[in-house]
Amino acid sequence: MVAMKNALLKDTLREIQKTFSRFLSIFAIVALGVSFFAGIKAACPDMKITADTYFDEYRLMDIRLVSTIGFNDEDVKAVKSTSGVEGVFPTYSMDAIVSIQKKDVVFKVLSLPMNKLYNPDESYINRVRLISGRFPQKENECVIESENISPNLNIGSKIKLESGTDWNISQSLKVSEYTITGIVESPYYISFERGTSSIGNGKVHCFILVPQNNFRLPLYTDVFVTVKGARDAQSYDDIYETIVDPVKEALEDVGEDRVKKRNDEILYYAYKELNNQKWQLDMTQRKQNKEINTADLALLESKLQIISANMSLSSGEDEFYNTMRAAEDSINDGFRKLEENERELNKNLQSINSAMKRASETELQQYKAMESQLNAAKASLEVSRQRLESEKRGLEAYKKSILDDFISNRTMIDNSIEDIIRGNLDIKAGKKLSDIKFHQANQQIKTAEEELEEMEEPEWYVLDRDTNPGFAEYGSAADRMDAIAAVFPVFFFLIAALVCLTTMTRMIDEQRTYIGTLKALGYNKLSIASKYLLYAAVASIGGSILGLLVGFNLFPTIIFNAYGAMYSLPPIITEFNVEYAALSMAAAVLTTTLAAFFSCNKELLMTPALLMRPKAPKAGKRILLERITFIWSRFNFTHKITARNMFRYKKRFFMTVIGISGCTALLVTGYGLRDSILSISQKQYGEIYHYDLSVNLKESYKTDETPEILTDIAKDNRITDYILLNEQNVDAGTELTEKAASLIVSKNTTKLQDFITFRVRTTGEKLELDDKGVIITEKLAKLLNVAVGDTIYLTDEDDNKVYVKITGITEHFVFHYIYMTPELYNSLFEDEIEFNQVKAVIADGSKEFENTLSTDLIKDSEVSSITLSSNTMATLSDIVESLDFIIIVLIASAGALAFVVLYNLTNINITERLREIATIKVLGFYDNEVSAYVYRENAILTVIGIFAGLVLGIFLHKFIILTAEIESLMFGREIKIPSYIYSAILTAVFAALVNTVMYFKLKKITMVESLKSVD
Repeated sequence: MVAMKNALLKDTLREIQKTFSRFLSIFAIVALGVSFFAGIKAACPDMKITADTYFDEYRLMDIRLVSTIGFNDEDVKAVKSTSGVEGVFPTYSMDAIVSIQKKDVVFKVLSLPMNKLYNPDESYINRVRLISGRFPQKENECVIESENISPNLNIGSKIKLESGTDWNISQSLKVSEYTITGIVESPYYISFERGTSSIGNGKVHCFILVPQNNFRLPLYTDVFVTVKGARDAQSYDDIYETIVDPVKEALEDVGEDRVKKRNDEILYYAYKELNNQKWQLDMTQRKQNKEINTADLALLESKLQIISANMSLSSGEDEFYNTMRAAEDSINDGFRKLEENERELNKNLQSINSAMKRASETELQQYKAMESQLNAAKASLEVSRQRLESEKRGLEAYKKSILDDFISNRTMIDNSIEDIIRGNLDIKAGKKLSDIKFHQANQQIKTAEEELEEMEEPEWYVLDRDTNPGFAEYGSAADRMDAIAAVFPVFFFLIAALVCLTTMTRMIDEQRTYIGTLKALGYNKLSIASKYLLYAAVASIGGSILGLLVGFNLFPTIIFNAYGAMYSLPPIITEFNVEYAALSMAAAVLTTTLAAFFSCNKELLMTPALLMRPKAPKAGKRILLERITFIWSRFNFTHKITARNMFRYKKRFFMTVIGISGCTALLVTGYGLRDSILSISQKQYGEIYHYDLSVNLKESYKTDETPEILTDIAKDNRITDYILLNEQNVDAGTELTEKAASLIVSKNTTKLQDFITFRVRTTGEKLELDDKGVIITEKLAKLLNVAVGDTIYLTDEDDNKVYVKITGITEHFVFHYIYMTPELYNSLFEDEIEFNQVKAVIADGSKEFENTLSTDLIKDSEVSSITLSSNTMATLSDIVESLDFIIIVLIASAGALAFVVLYNLTNINITERLREIATIKVLGFYDNEVSAYVYRENAILTVIGIFAGLVLGIFLHKFIILTAEIESLMFGREIKIPSYIYSAILTAVFAALVNTVMYFKLKKITMVESLKSVD
């Protein structure tokens, strides 16, 4: 018995050696099928494991807290005391402008806790991974991210930060100029998206980290939290959300409490400050009134003093003039008397002189004596004249002096009067100005009081990892891969398994004589079957092992590296996935071994005598083509043989067609997936959206209000057209399901269709938005399972619920939107619509032009953020490029499968027909004619298989697209003509390659084979 088993074992090994090409084809096709199936299926788990390991190692936050009023130490204490919280990291961040080669870009400035860099402190969350260089050691040093770093920046480069606004950045940072000492990566930023900003061009370019003590901000801007037990779960599994969600809800409750307390605290200090300002204003006003009253009294006193001085001066002037007149009269009287005396004296002298002429000597002497007396009197009169003239001159000098004093005093009085008048005017003007200032101050206080009364309560935003763009996008990418892996590899594997099944079945059919001989020699059924079971098991197990080793390492790595252009992650961690390994290996082994078992068992049911005789050939019969005489009569002998062989051996016909069509269908699906993904960006931003940028406003404006930014946009010749609309988040649903969507309401419904095209995807029919209902996007309609004419409900952010009819379903690929007229909105929600967004078309689509325009627009105080369509397109293009490489891998794998399938089927075909081929060689066919005899059948079957595969590929593509779509995206549904052509050409090329390889096998067939008998 042992000898029999050893003989069978040896015979099995000889059979493997003898039919090594067949063994190798089974081995290869199993290896290819298992490798592709297991590798593609393992790509998603490996991607998630790699990311999760990275997140855990560098402590990616589980929850991020953001507040409209920042966080103080009491807020942080409240977070730390929340049940389930493991680590709490309060931190600072801000946006700043950096000029690189005369171009301003926005940097996100993050804080780096220097005292926690090298210890396992749970409170240091979102740790950074040092790629090169070192961490900062001085306050003027920083590290910068590796992904978006400019070519002009490197270790040792200096960067200067500016606020990008009117305020000085020194108010927020101690140091504004930094030296780059290292390059880092962060688990918080694994994608290229860095968010928006209110400065620069509105888009954050990259991030840097500076020592935390450099920040001068009074409050923390963010608080990051990790949850106990969250690291033990896989980040993208439901169990992770189960662990985090209770803590998130608890923090939301904490936030409500802290917000109320902070709000009361803010109001208390605000009202206290306002009351203090009121008191100070009142005291200032009283003080000023007192000062004005004092000034008025001082002016009054001055007026009285001036009046008194004026009266005194007038009295002095009157007295002076009286005195002067008396003195002048006295002097004038003296001059008169002097003149009278002089006249009298002169008269007497004349009389004496006359008398002397007549007088005697004696009389003469008397007259001379009298003349002498008169001359003496005249001299005395002259002295008196001189005295009087001296007195007159003195009086005139005194008068002039006194008059000058009077004039001076009068001038002083006049100047004082002018000063009083001016002072009075100044007091009145000052009082008027102060009254205006006091009124303005009172109005400001009143406005501040009104603002405090109308002030909305601050909010805490409790955000989980799903709100992080990189985390969410990477998870979606992995899920997309998983969705593709749900169907594509399965179909791939089924084709491989089908060919293996055919190969083993044909092998046993060929060896029925050998099986009959073994049975005649006394071997039992199990022993005979064990040879074929072992043959199939060795080939399938060996192929499976190789396939698993290659698949688990090759395909996840290729796919991960394809996404590497979009995400910043460490090298992939490939794990041996037991589930997929067991599933694929079991399927491969069972397919081949069971095929061997059932085929062998079928033969073993016969007697040895029947088995040792060859099967009776199928009876020849006319085929349908023979009945079409005008075609059949034109066939030559070889063509007729080919036609008869094809339809005579239907099993071979169908297996070949199925194998080739399956491979072609896989190729069509691969190319179709590429077309579907490419159409997202091409159609969404080429045919549906016609605007270039979205301007989000800080405030909402009613229909009769016009924001100043619209006036500025209208005057800006860089913007060719614009429209004002409202965009808000709503929940749309039916009784069975509900989905989040964005509601769009345009101020000008007619003009909206110039910015967004509404059309039916399948027919291209244009849709009109009216007051009868809403237009919703196609993917949303599919998710809600609704059609035109159905009714859905909408719930806005204030929990107002309304029901509305669907009047149209429009083609749309990215996210979910609902379009409504303002009239319908006002009617449904019983509230006037307010607009918060502007869509605009710009004159130039160049990057520099867009950056300049967005930089200018973001400076407007009414603008909160800018979104450029080109940036969104770039993001979608990155996704398409990464998937494009993956699709190439799928196409290459499908091509490899096609080659192996064709090789295997052709090999089986030739092996089954050795004697037939040898016979036609005996008949005189040359090698090329022999090859043509065989390949003609292959070529026809290949063409039939290609056409069948093109049709099958349409359905397979549609099925995979519907399966692979994620909730927020709709893939294109069309397969472009070149994709069909490429698929057909590739299949034909692989068929030609197989024919080329098999040509040499045909040449080796000798004529003596025709003389061998099966008896």
